[in-house]
Amino acid sequence: MSSEDDFHDQIAAHPETPAFYGRNLNALHDVLVGFYQSPVDVTWKDSHIAREALGRRFSLILDVFGDAGEDWHMQGGSLGVILEMPEEDS
Repeated sequence: MSSEDDFHDQIAAHPETPAFYGRNLNALHDVLVGFYQSPVDVTWKDSHIAREALGRRFSLILDVFGDAGEDWHMQGGSLGVILEMPEEDS
């Protein structure tokens, strides 16, 4: 994943994402909370590559996941995010 467009492509490809997904961070929140079924579990493979490519936008995306997780928690559901990165050499 080398751009935010790539990220939104992955979200848009999910079967629970509606065809009218807006491909922005507000739409991401709306989809996570309004269209996905709890529990929502997101595994972001090779997230270190996205972090480097997206810069500040990576943090903003994580903020949206956090906000959506709080909303799910208030509704009795859950949203978890796992960031997969290679293990560091010892």
